[in-house]
Amino acid sequence: MNNFSECDVLVVGGGPAGSTIASLLAQQQRHVVVLEKELFPRFHIGESLLPLNLPLFERLGVADEVRRIGVYKPGAELISDAHEAAGIFRFSDNPYLSVGYSYQVRRAEFDKLLLDNSRRLGAEVREEVRVTNVVLNKGQRPRITAVDEKGSKTDWLPRFLVDATGRDTLLSGQLGLKRIDKQNNTAAVFGHAAAMSKTPVNNAEGIANPFTTLWNGAREVMRSMSYYEMKNRAGVIGRNGLGPMLGKLAAADPGIRIHLMGHSFGARLVAYSLSGLPPAATGAKSPVKTLYLIQGAFSHFAFANPVPDALVSGPGALSGVIHNVNGPLLSTFSAADRAVGWWYPAASALAHQDAEGADDLTYQWGGMGHDGYQQPPPGGIEIPLAAKGTAYGFQPGLFYLLDSNAVIAADQSAFSGAHSDIKHEQVVWPVVDASS
Repeated sequence: MNNFSECDVLVVGGGPAGSTIASLLAQQQRHVVVLEKELFPRFHIGESLLPLNLPLFERLGVADEVRRIGVYKPGAELISDAHEAAGIFRFSDNPYLSVGYSYQVRRAEFDKLLLDNSRRLGAEVREEVRVTNVVLNKGQRPRITAVDEKGSKTDWLPRFLVDATGRDTLLSGQLGLKRIDKQNNTAAVFGHAAAMSKTPVNNAEGIANPFTTLWNGAREVMRSMSYYEMKNRAGVIGRNGLGPMLGKLAAADPGIRIHLMGHSFGARLVAYSLSGLPPAATGAKSPVKTLYLIQGAFSHFAFANPVPDALVSGPGALSGVIHNVNGPLLSTFSAADRAVGWWYPAASALAHQDAEGADDLTYQWGGMGHDGYQQPPPGGIEIPLAAKGTAYGFQPGLFYLLDSNAVIAADQSAFSGAHSDIKHEQVVWPVVDASS
C-alpha cells in the first residue's frame, strides 16, 4: 500500500469530459488527480458546442472565457445528399432549450481553458503522463500504472477511477469490450479547407479569390485521403522490392555496408525492406549497418514487442526484424510536423484502423516522426539532434530518438507543417557519424 499514490478520484484523460468531472469533484473538496498523455494546448477535432453546454460553463465558472474564444452560433444546417435537401435548425426555435445559441471553438484553446480551470479549482493535473496498465479486481481499489515523459513510473490506488480517454477507450480496450462497426463508413475530418491553401490566389484587385482558395484547400484535404494507399505501397515495395535487392547485393559483395535512410513514407519503405532480407541476414551477417528514419510516416510502435500501451496487445509488425540491423536504429521527431502528428492519424481513421492492429497504431498515437520509436521499458535513448561534427557514440542494436524540434521547425504548409523541413546538415550528420 505504501508504494502507491492515493487519491479520491483518478481521472485518465484531460479533455472536456475529464477536466469537467475533475472541476466538479474539486468543487466538492475531493482529492482529484488528472492524468493527461499530451501537453496542452494540442490539436483536436470537434469544434461544435451545443446550447445545453452553456449552463454547465456557468457552473464551472468559465462562461466568460468561452464567450471570449468562441464564435457565435445561432443554429445549424444539415444537408442530405441522399435526399437532395437541406434543413436549417435555429436553437431559439426550440421551446425546451433555456439558451438559444451556442459557439464554435478551437479545441486547442477550449480544452486548455477547461483543464486550466480544473487546476484553479483544486484538481491536481499531470500532463504528458500515459497510463500503461490498469488492474481491476473485485472488492479492491483499482490499481493504475502511469509513466511520464521522462520515463518515471507512478502507481496509483484511487478510491474511484474515471476513464475519460475518449476514442482511446482505455478500459473498454483493456477489457476487450471495444467493437468496430464495419458498416460505419464515416469519420471526422477537420474541414477548414480554405485555411489550408498554401498560397492565396488573388484577383486583379489583389483580393483573395475565395473559390480558388477553397479549391486549393480541398486539394490539401484530398492529399490526406491518399495517405493510406501510399503507406501500403511503401511497405510492399520495401518488403518485396528493396529487401530482396539488398540481399542480392550482399551476396555479390559480402563486405558491403548498407546504411538505410528514408523520409516520410520512404522511412516506411526502408524499414520494411528489413523484412525482405534473406533469413540469414541477422546480427553480424546483416549488410545493413544503420537504419535512419527521418520524420517517418508509419507507426511508432512498429518495432515494439510488447507494445508499451495497455490498449494494445501483441508485437509491432517489425519487431521481429530488429536484429536485421547490425548497427543503431535512429529516428528524428518533431512536434512541428503536422503531417504525421495530425493528418496521418486522420487518414488511418478513414481506413477503419485502430489500436487492435499493432502494425499500424497511428489511428490513436500518430507516426514515428511525431515522437520517435516507442519501445517497452527501458525504451529508446532520446538525445537532441546535434550539429555537424558531433560524435554521437551510437551503439549497435539500440534505438535512438533524435529530438529535432529545434531544427525541423519551419511551418512550410498548413497541411504538413515542418514535415519536409529536412534540408539541414544536422539532419544528415547522424547517418554520416554512424557510418564512420
